[in-house]
Amino acid sequence: MWYKLLFFFIIILFVGCTGITVEDITFTLNPSVDTVMMNDDYVDPGASAVHNQTVFEVIVIENTVNTEQVGDYQIVYQIEHNNQTRTLVRKVSVIEEVDLTLRLNPGRDTIRLGEPWQDAGVDTTLLDGFTVTVRGTVNTLEVGTYTIDYIAENDEGLRLSVRRIVKVIE
Repeated sequence: MWYKLLFFFIIILFVGCTGITVEDITFTLNPSVDTVMMNDDYVDPGASAVHNQTVFEVIVIENTVNTEQVGDYQIVYQIEHNNQTRTLVRKVSVIEEVDLTLRLNPGRDTIRLGEPWQDAGVDTTLLDGFTVTVRGTVNTLEVGTYTIDYIAENDEGLRLSVRRIVKVIE
């Protein structure tokens, strides 16, 4: 009987000495799209807090998201355990819908053999921050169909492209 009591005492001592702190809890944002168009619905996906198999309650202590106005907003999540708190912040950007289309400038794209061809390029008026790369060549001394590809890319990896077809005829 004394060994059962000793075993019980050791278990209580072990459990009591292995208390976790709030820093031991895995506290993460749930995946989501955090850039939304103005006037679109935004549903807060929340955050998760877990340690081993134990799930902890996450509360929202601040949510400034306003999809009716362009701007950067935040949602602040908090967990509490053993009189300790920890917060996590989600950044949400509300943007205006922008027409991100790469358009060909009007140009003369059917030419006679030996005539010069002038590349009219693309319209980048609405593509601030994009770099345009041009691929392809036109041999004005040889009848054929040629393609010129325009690729616009920004620092965030957004990529747009459009193709111009140039014909050299007799």
